[in-house]
Amino acid sequence: MKIKRIKHHQIDFVKWDLAIEKSSAPLIYGYAWYLNTITSNQWDALVVGDYEAVFPMPWKKKFGIKYIYQPYFCQQLGVFGPADFKFSINDFLKAIPRAYLWIDLQLNLLHGTPSKGKLRNNYQLDLKPSYTAIAANYNPDVNKNIRKVERQDIVFKWGIPSLDVISINRQAWGSLNPELTDLHYKLLNDNCDIAFSKGRLLTLGAFLDGELLGAVLFFTSPGYLFYMNGGATAAGKKFGIMNSLIDEVIQRYAGQPMVLDFEGSEIEGVAYFYSKFGSEIKPYWHYQSFNLF
Repeated sequence: MKIKRIKHHQIDFVKWDLAIEKSSAPLIYGYAWYLNTITSNQWDALVVGDYEAVFPMPWKKKFGIKYIYQPYFCQQLGVFGPADFKFSINDFLKAIPRAYLWIDLQLNLLHGTPSKGKLRNNYQLDLKPSYTAIAANYNPDVNKNIRKVERQDIVFKWGIPSLDVISINRQAWGSLNPELTDLHYKLLNDNCDIAFSKGRLLTLGAFLDGELLGAVLFFTSPGYLFYMNGGATAAGKKFGIMNSLIDEVIQRYAGQPMVLDFEGSEIEGVAYFYSKFGSEIKPYWHYQSFNLF
């Protein structure tokens, strides 16, 4: 079998999504429906055989130069295939057409390590143990904030509108992410609508006297919960409400064969927050290269 290079219009999206579903790690970012929305249909692909393994290539063009990039709200891409697949990540990187003069991708490490680049940290929590066992590994700060919330008449509601979560996130953290525009948030919400139609959206909000204090948004795929967005108001931050929101999600899914993927962060404070729940570092790879040789 060879690695084939195909354009977006040639991709069989049904076979593609089935390949993601059957891969050793069906990350939400790899699904065709997710990529179609987040890239506005600007992605091509590398495919082996009858979609035994796949590799998405999101692209843009600047000054007439075509390049491969990592979309926002899309932490990891790379090779999606069975665990024992014979081709490595480097085989796929070498197969990228020379028409793409620059490559800047974040890659999963399921099929080897690229020849260049650097590691970035992701945080994941195994949800298979019981809630009691998971909570025993919480940082004391988490427990302190949970007790603070329990002393209030705070109500948690599942299934709140995704736009409410995105809005509260922008209010809380938007100034720290000035590169994210209205369009980026719109594309994320568009994917929320699609995920909802597929039963793959999870939202949760915390309310006090009808006021939204904080909210979180997850996407799901087989065996995974992906923490995509969340935030708290000034009042919510006083209660440390994000601790209780994450705890509510853990309570709901503890004891199931799933992984809570916090997504990584290069921001020390954010990374520390993820680690407080007993999560483990699961690195991915940031790869950059001129595609000239």
